[in-house]
Amino acid sequence: MLKLMIVDDEIEIREGLLAMEWAELGLTVVKVCENGLEAYMWIRDNPVDIVLTDIRMPHMDGMELAAKLHEQFSYTKVVVLSGYDDFLYARNCIRYGVEDYLLKPVRLDQLKDTMLRCVNGLNQDKQQQMRAIMLERRSMLLTNVLRKKFIQQCTSVPVSQEEWEEGCSVGEMLLDSPPYTVCLLKFDIDLSAPWEVDKHLLAFALHNILIDLWDDKYGYHSVNDSTVEVLFLAQGEEDWMVIMTELRKQLYGIRGLFPSTFSISIGQTVNSIQDLPLSRLSADKALSSGDVDCIQVYDHKQFDPSTRQTAEPDTILLQQLQHVGPLNQTGMDVVNQGKAYIRANYNRSITLSEVADHVHVNASYLSFLFKEMSGENYIAYLTSCRIEAAKELLAETQYKVYEIGEMVGYENSRYFSQIFRKITEQTPNDYRISVRN
Repeated sequence: MLKLMIVDDEIEIREGLLAMEWAELGLTVVKVCENGLEAYMWIRDNPVDIVLTDIRMPHMDGMELAAKLHEQFSYTKVVVLSGYDDFLYARNCIRYGVEDYLLKPVRLDQLKDTMLRCVNGLNQDKQQQMRAIMLERRSMLLTNVLRKKFIQQCTSVPVSQEEWEEGCSVGEMLLDSPPYTVCLLKFDIDLSAPWEVDKHLLAFALHNILIDLWDDKYGYHSVNDSTVEVLFLAQGEEDWMVIMTELRKQLYGIRGLFPSTFSISIGQTVNSIQDLPLSRLSADKALSSGDVDCIQVYDHKQFDPSTRQTAEPDTILLQQLQHVGPLNQTGMDVVNQGKAYIRANYNRSITLSEVADHVHVNASYLSFLFKEMSGENYIAYLTSCRIEAAKELLAETQYKVYEIGEMVGYENSRYFSQIFRKITEQTPNDYRISVRN
């Protein structure tokens, strides 16, 4: 049986569709949703084969849902069931690969014919396509998890330059434009109390909105699924008061999901990645001050940097390596084995810890060996492997830029283009043109 999802904000329509004999068409209804956001959130963890959706719904309409499914779950067929005979809707349906656009009230035979056509199409090469897409999806989810973990880490404790480079690489972030500022968003309620709205749904909605509103433009963000606190890691010289005020206005566009108002605080701007925890601490202090103004700015004069107590990265490294012993040819063997593993796996998310586990040493020692034996660090070597492979694909194939990015280990096409340009001083398209002329 193929999996069918029904999405409509009218209970009568949902119940009517649910009562149909879907089994006759080889379908089983696995989920019924009231809006596109609920449907999209569920599909991320529970892929379906066909989505039968209304157009006009709260939080996320049918066209937005179709667009996201077309981009991220291309194997899912979408059938639109609408009460509006609108040319713009019909045109967008074509754009987003919608299987059919049916007008309410729809004839039963017409709906069955459409669904049967979807079923027949899905049964052709479905397993192979699903397997490939799910592998890509798993890689993208891993990147998101690593990004979220690193943002929390580097704003909680000081990190070394090498940890910073690896965290940015595995999380596909380009954060090379100091100064940096940590900003926080918190809801003005007791989060331990029961909510009428699902906290995970709200966290999911905020994350997807902030991808477009914040990421790559100003920095990156991390949403805590349990507290729905948002941490913004901003970079560059900007008027964060103005930007955060505008962001707040935009977020109120989905206030129907909010259980309360929210506050945004702006931490101390710092020039060093080692001082990011100070910026976060100052943002926390601003939120706890109790000021009625939702946007608060921390006065850096109130903070004494001399109270910071951190161990120097080099000292930490020496402590970790003191029992390793002197460097010798075995060290070069370890580096060569590590490089071979990287060359074989650069086309997916890969961390220093994973490579270290493969060559049976700890991550700090492998990092040290890379610098001592080859003159470059782990991230530099991984990046060079990916960019060289990308150059070859750009020169010899017709794959699109985003496809090549995915093939060499970058899920985010914009990040791939940024890194490629940083290394080669050319965009991927410019490089392709130059080598072919």
